[in-house]
Amino acid sequence: MTDQNPLNVNGSLFPTHIPTQPPVYFETSQSFPRELRLPPYSSAFHYQPIGQRGTEISSQHFSAHSPSWEHHCPTQALPSSSTSISVDCRTTPHDYNDEDELTIGYDLRDHSVGYDGKENLALRSSDERAPQECGGDVRRPFDNISNSSNSALNCVGNREFRTELERHRYLERRSKNNEAAKQSRNKRREREKYLEERVKLLEEENQRLKEALKTEQQEKRSVLISRNYRGDVDIGIIEKFVPLLVDLEEEGQLAPVVDVDSGTHMIWIRFNNFYVVAVSRCNANVSLVQSFLYKLVGVLAEYFKDVEEESIRDNFVIIYELLDEMMDFGYPQITEGRILREYITQVGHKLEASHQPRPPMAVTNAVSWRSEGVKHRKNEVFLDVIESLNLLASGAGTVLQSEIVGSVKMRVFLTGMPELRLGLNDKVQFDASGRGRSKAVELEDIKFHQCVRLSRFENDRTISFIPPDGEFELMSYRLSTVVKPLIWVEAVIEKFSHSRVEYMVKAKSQFKRRSTANNVEIIVPAPTYSDSPRFKTAIGNCLYQPEENSFVWNIKNFPGGKEYLMRAHFKLPSVLSGEVEGKRPIKVRFEIPYFTTSGIQVRYLKIIEKSGYQALPWVRYITQSGDYSLRLNSAT
Repeated sequence: MTDQNPLNVNGSLFPTHIPTQPPVYFETSQSFPRELRLPPYSSAFHYQPIGQRGTEISSQHFSAHSPSWEHHCPTQALPSSSTSISVDCRTTPHDYNDEDELTIGYDLRDHSVGYDGKENLALRSSDERAPQECGGDVRRPFDNISNSSNSALNCVGNREFRTELERHRYLERRSKNNEAAKQSRNKRREREKYLEERVKLLEEENQRLKEALKTEQQEKRSVLISRNYRGDVDIGIIEKFVPLLVDLEEEGQLAPVVDVDSGTHMIWIRFNNFYVVAVSRCNANVSLVQSFLYKLVGVLAEYFKDVEEESIRDNFVIIYELLDEMMDFGYPQITEGRILREYITQVGHKLEASHQPRPPMAVTNAVSWRSEGVKHRKNEVFLDVIESLNLLASGAGTVLQSEIVGSVKMRVFLTGMPELRLGLNDKVQFDASGRGRSKAVELEDIKFHQCVRLSRFENDRTISFIPPDGEFELMSYRLSTVVKPLIWVEAVIEKFSHSRVEYMVKAKSQFKRRSTANNVEIIVPAPTYSDSPRFKTAIGNCLYQPEENSFVWNIKNFPGGKEYLMRAHFKLPSVLSGEVEGKRPIKVRFEIPYFTTSGIQVRYLKIIEKSGYQALPWVRYITQSGDYSLRLNSAT
């Protein structure tokens, strides 16, 4: 035997009516490659030689064993002694590639090759035996092939094999597939077992968390500490507070006052993770009660710094003492922490009678915010006038909204019980005195510290007070007036389609030359997804903030009456909408010392004390940016 020529039928390369079967091997004694062309819709085949083999092929080599087809033979033939031939068959229907190849080896003594009228390529046996079966299945047209020299048929299941090698490869492949399937099943079982255990653990953890949450909710609803001053309210009524609060929150009707029943009200505030609640049966002043609750929280913060549930539980004795001193029979008494610290300390719950023969003067007189007997080696007063400018301007430079919010803060280090008198260039005071009004300012929404004598201020606009010791805010005010932007910023944006965007930013200070703005930050919006920033500044430096889609121009010192330029360049990965950047304004932050936008001035600060000591007053003015926004020009 010289060759084993396989019969390979690929279903993807032939019409669907040609069956696909495993390879079948035929024994041949001599091979002559030939080309068998099978035209579509034909009942005959054409047999042509590929190379010159020298002899003619006679028609008796292809005797017809079935009447369903005819044959045509070329003039070239094989020697008469030849009994076998190998054919290289190429199918050439109109819708298939010319290179689709099928190699057929067959024995001329026992077989016939044909292309029948049903367009089925068939090999028919000369002995006309019935189709053989393999595993109960009748084989298709290619199956009824018997070889005279080797007609044994090997079967595994419904599969047939002509050689032991093919059978061995099939069994090996099936064994590997079975082993892989077994491993896959084992892994799937292990995975299912793991998931079951995981689900069980998660259910146990979920149950544990539910129990912990239930316990925590019960603890949250419990009362940490309480004090009943008059006894006209049942202390157990506070247990209804949290359920009522939850119901009101779900209904969207949450309010600072909760009605429990007819005539009983709960006034509450929330601080950190706990509630401070006052219960009253009378027609109480809600604002006053809430103010007292905030004062109580402030005093606790002075004592314990971090006011949490744990600190309240650990210091309940001191808190009870504070509650007794801060309120008497339901009426607020002392709310200043400095005064309470004099006779309620954290180390001793109560002071001995010998150490405190009488209560502090602050408890018995009207000056509850300052203790008697305060001493300082150096008597000084520091007064800061701080104004914040809120401004919104259009891209054309028109001021759309402006507001000045000011405050007067003091740090007092004076001995004894001094009285201070502060004079401002208030317009109302100037009108009453008949002095000029050119430099007067009209203050609005004035709010004073409790130490200021309001009656005197109403009479002659003089701010007279006995100050607390240390730092405090004396007053706050507001002015609704049109203010020219102190720092004006213009931005010209030039876009290059599909490539980049360039900015030219001009900043100009519009305040007096003798003043200087410090720590100026100009925040300019940048396109989304821009990259590769490049900056060129006349002063300061620039920083790109991709997370904010903006860049910041930092100027440490910006003198008045100056103008500076900055250029920025960004690359763009895609085309962006032309109006995206215009929706975000430019933000400006700054601080100008020794300058006030409103023009408010401290005319005098007098310190009167019975000992007649000399004190040094210090005054400082600061203007800083609040909500300061400048819209981009719509034309950019």
